[in-house]
Amino acid sequence: MVGFHSELGHVRYQVREIGSNPDAQVAQTIELMRARARDDARYPWFRSRALALVGSGSEAEQVARAHAHTKSSIRFQQDEQTGGGIRGLDLRGNELVEVIVRPLDMAAYGATSASGAAG
Repeated sequence: MVGFHSELGHVRYQVREIGSNPDAQVAQTIELMRARARDDARYPWFRSRALALVGSGSEAEQVARAHAHTKSSIRFQQDEQTGGGIRGLDLRGNELVEVIVRPLDMAAYGATSASGAAG
C-alpha cells in the first residue's frame, strides 16, 4: 500500500500480524529486517552508495564509518509515532509492534527528508 506520511511524504507500507509471543515477534522482525537488507543490497545504486560511504580500510573501520553515518543521518523515534504519521492508517485498538523502514528507503529519506525519521 502507499500512503502519505506527515514527515516523510509518500511511503510504501504494509500491515501484518506477527502474533503475541514476544520471542516469536523478535525472531520474525529480525528475519524481516535481514531479508529487506539482503534485497536492497541487490540495487546497484544503493550498493554503490553504501560502498562509497564505508570506503576502504579494515572491516572494523568500515563498520565504524557505516555506524557513524547512520547515527548522524537517522533520528530514531517511537514506532507509534512513525506509524501514526501515515494518513488513513487506523491504529486504534491495535498494538503497533514494529515499524521497519527498508534500508533503501532510509537512504532516500535521509537524502530528502529534514527529519530522516525511522522507527
